[in-house]
Amino acid sequence: MNATPTNTDLTRKSDYVSALKGLLTCGHCGGMMTMAATTRKNGKRYSYYKCSRDSRRAVSSCPVKQVAATTLEDVVFEQISAVFRTPAMAARLAGLNGTDAGGMADALGKPFWAAATSVEKRRLVELLVERIQLHEDRMDMELKAEGIMALKEQIDHENRND
Repeated sequence: MNATPTNTDLTRKSDYVSALKGLLTCGHCGGMMTMAATTRKNGKRYSYYKCSRDSRRAVSSCPVKQVAATTLEDVVFEQISAVFRTPAMAARLAGLNGTDAGGMADALGKPFWAAATSVEKRRLVELLVERIQLHEDRMDMELKAEGIMALKEQIDHENRND
């Protein structure tokens, strides 16, 4: 009889959800950038996004290659907040039942992103972002107009229930 452990979980799942999953592509080759993680001997976990096409090559040729997940996500969150501070967005949202763009920018500021769970971050990014393309020297982010409306409606609904 073969002795095999019965408590082995081969489907181990992380409690961290990638905020940019499925939205992030490499600006060099157009491949998807996927999240990967490693845990050091000291128990500290490091997460990063890597170019999936480059990771399959025998010799790396991608200048983007990989980027620290927390660094990239912080930049994305800051850019989302900054969009609500632009005069064009403020004017657009003011026309939608007097929504305060500055208030939304403040609500989606650093304190929110620092306190939000990875699931909450993922939900908001999925709602607001169409796609992100990461280049060597810049990041191009395309927002969803309908996502901004959905966020506004959700905030209005929560405010009515308070």
